Amino acid sequence: MRQYVGSCLLSLLILVASTPMHADTKGEQLLHRAERIAQQTQTVEAVLLRSDSPITGTLRMKKPSIILLNFPDANGKKSVIASQGRHLVSVEEASNSGNVMDYEELYDFANISATILYLTYLLEPGQLRSFVHPTFAGAYQRDNVTYQVVKCPPSFGRSATTFYIGQSGLLEGIEMEAIKSTNTTAPAQKLWVRDLRLNVPLTPQQCAYTPPATVHITTDKENPYHDFLPVGATAPLFDLKTPTGSPLSLADLLKSNRAVLLNFTFAECGACVLELPTVKEIHKLKDKGLAVVAINLTDSREKAKDFLVKYQIPYPMGLDGKDGGGKEQVSNAYRAMSGGTNYLLSSQGKVLWRHSNINEVRLRCVLEANHISAFSKN
Repeated sequence: MRQYVGSCLLSLLILVASTPMHADTKGEQLLHRAERIAQQTQTVEAVLLRSDSPITGTLRMKKPSIILLNFPDANGKKSVIASQGRHLVSVEEASNSGNVMDYEELYDFANISATILYLTYLLEPGQLRSFVHPTFAGAYQRDNVTYQVVKCPPSFGRSATTFYIGQSGLLEGIEMEAIKSTNTTAPAQKLWVRDLRLNVPLTPQQCAYTPPATVHITTDKENPYHDFLPVGATAPLFDLKTPTGSPLSLADLLKSNRAVLLNFTFAECGACVLELPTVKEIHKLKDKGLAVVAINLTDSREKAKDFLVKYQIPYPMGLDGKDGGGKEQVSNAYRAMSGGTNYLLSSQGKVLWRHSNINEVRLRCVLEANHISAFSKN
């Protein structure tokens, strides 16, 4: 489930290692200081530049996990990297289509590694400790700004990397040499930060992404191990009991809401627990006509009750597993063979979207595309 934890996705790029840095060199001291400042930084607003293009991008970040990064490519096409909760996706606003696509499907990962490295450093400053043998290389002046230069040799699959530390004490420039090997090829990259503003008030609205009116959703590349109901299929109706014995009817939910999200889960599903904060955030759209329903795959009534209490789950849960008195009819009908499966259904009972995990930004885009307001407006 590649989109579960945004920080895990970022870590795939930089291959975090726990090797300690040798002490008492100026390069290490500069990186340690940058780490401390980044740890104390709660919000960041900046202009980003690629050295090979006059086009600039905008970064807004509010810890712990809100990112809005608008960085046009060389052709001027607006590309947005948005992270909400645990998930990192990219959204492309192509002038002729407005496609919304998953992160890995939109970008050649290697081409934006410097940008992702910078975001990772801001969110998890301890990542700097994975760069071994940093060496101070003097001062460098660019656009009337003097930077302290720290060079790091290749390590843990990364190319040689040069950090430019500005007057803020933070990294304000990253230069990565090209990688060419039998297993990996990545181009050289340079990323610069300008007009850096730290700890300025940022509202959620300033970090919100609203897709264009022309947006449409590009179908995911499905996991071959999953055989979901296709988008547009009629959603099978069901009647279940909650852990307290109350009835739970999909037909009733469809009548009283504009859309219904089915979240298949159970207490011992680690992936399900990881996505709970995101599902709870989506549940806040209930006043806009979205109902969230948990479908418990395996738990008994008592275990499901404990699950609801332990994680303070605010939306209803239906028991589909045999231990809970169900007949596994829902999981079979929706081909949900594992926890973390999600289906978004329209009020007409049609499948709008389904996936093996929750991606909040992508799901909100699907809701918007189906005329359910799901983003804060600036």
